[in-house]
Amino acid sequence: MNIIKRITRARWTYKQSLTKKPKELNSRISDLFIWRDSQEWVTFFELTDISALFMQEKQDIHYADIVLFSSVGEKILTKKVKLSQNQRMVINLSEILLQADNSGEFGTFAVFHSYIPEVVSNLNSFIAERGYLSYTYKASPLRSYVHGNLDAISKYNDEYSMLGGSGILKREYALQYELNNKSNYDIVVVNPSDKVKKITCKVVDSDNMLINQEIVKVKPRGVGIFPVSFEYQKSARIIITSRLVMARPLVFRTNDIFFDACHG
Repeated sequence: MNIIKRITRARWTYKQSLTKKPKELNSRISDLFIWRDSQEWVTFFELTDISALFMQEKQDIHYADIVLFSSVGEKILTKKVKLSQNQRMVINLSEILLQADNSGEFGTFAVFHSYIPEVVSNLNSFIAERGYLSYTYKASPLRSYVHGNLDAISKYNDEYSMLGGSGILKREYALQYELNNKSNYDIVVVNPSDKVKKITCKVVDSDNMLINQEIVKVKPRGVGIFPVSFEYQKSARIIITSRLVMARPLVFRTNDIFFDACHG
């Protein structure tokens, strides 16, 4: 019986890890965060000198590269930021995007720290950025915060490698989140793999009946966005289908008096 279970399970797990380990030891790792930039949306990132946390004494100044990609995964620009040891910096991504032409209204970005402490490299480990980003909507005085998800992309010298796992079989990711008819939603999915992925977003009602379905092809480092609005259903759920090991989306909820951003 155990053998049968292992064989059945192998089709979902064999060489299908959630994330891959970079081939080069001195690689820098980051999540692929989502930026939004428009008249309604502004994106911020909470940047800390992670390398300094491993040091007892004050060291030389460290830097981090913020690399912004378009919705189709093309690099827009790189911003080098001087870090402040033992301090948190709030980076306005929308201000950085002013330096780019025709960047669009949403995309992805990664943060790569320049310095790897010796104690980290001696453990054959890596510095990975999976910090907090936040959003404001329609000049709201409050922000909605979300945390990094996983090790999605690595950088070695000037080369980028995608770390997100994918498999042969399609997988379903059911959001642990109920949509209601008092708000509009944007369901946003990043592709952290090295191949184009077809991603399906299904909207189903409480009886699991299909309300709507949309399919997009998302390039590596790119992002797919699924707008969801409905007036007649009391509630609905989202099911994401793809060959990604974990297609965990970011959910943006808006209405006339409220907005929120969260992982489903």
